[in-house]
Amino acid sequence: MIEYEKKILLTFKEYLTILGTLGKDKRSYSQTNYYFDTENLDMYRKGITYRIRQKGDKTEATVKSHNTDFPDKSIEKTLKVNSCFDADVFSVKGLQFSGCLYTKRTVLFKDRFCEMVLDSNNYIGCGDYELETEYLKGHEADAMKLIYEVAEILVSKGHISDTEEFSNRIGKSKSKSDRFFERKYEVAI
Repeated sequence: MIEYEKKILLTFKEYLTILGTLGKDKRSYSQTNYYFDTENLDMYRKGITYRIRQKGDKTEATVKSHNTDFPDKSIEKTLKVNSCFDADVFSVKGLQFSGCLYTKRTVLFKDRFCEMVLDSNNYIGCGDYELETEYLKGHEADAMKLIYEVAEILVSKGHISDTEEFSNRIGKSKSKSDRFFERKYEVAI
């Protein structure tokens, strides 16, 4: 499956403002990503993420290839697993458990073409906040419209000076898995 998404890292104040403005009365849930790689992080270096994701009682394994030429696009393959501890799916490739990333996700908007979520992430002793908009091919303009609506809120609350400042942050943040593995490497040094 090809996935298109736009990500923007947020400050804590921006996160709270968006949550308080667009997220109240919205559904939130938790998910955990269990990451796997070689001891030397060979897959991370190749831009490939191996993870088992648990959302409530649903668990799935994915292999995600990040596109360095077009950061909004990645290819994701889903594999069947029995539980979050079913690491056999990746151990045949010589991969081992590397750690977890916990996300509290609030769905801000969802229709047939786009989904916008607000994430609070915690991993390896740190945390961050992110606005993520996934969209179907051909609906990038719809995704951008949603992002500009959020930017207008942040402008009105004095967090940013204009909407362009916010839109210029699109594609500048690394994926959750990149941030996780960079942090893992920092802690190991």
